[in-house]
Amino acid sequence: MFKNMKIGMRLGLGFGTVLLLMLVLAYEGIGAISAMNEEIDEIIGQNVKKTTLSTNMMESVHIVSRVLRTMILLDDRDAKAAEKVKLDK
Repeated sequence: MFKNMKIGMRLGLGFGTVLLLMLVLAYEGIGAISAMNEEIDEIIGQNVKKTTLSTNMMESVHIVSRVLRTMILLDDRDAKAAEKVKLDK
């Protein structure tokens, strides 16, 4: 079949085949990148939410521990009551 074809026709078919395969691979690659991008967005969204919650919790624990330390060190009842208001908040 290919022996009867001219060299230009053979080169054209070869080039066309390579071009077609390249287009198929590009299409598949773009689809895979799109799917990965969606998964990464979902992962990032979850991690940011968890990180924010963790940071808020750490700050709250830090504030509570500071206020409790201050309440323990104070002798004045009024000052302790002021610190208790901070703790309740």
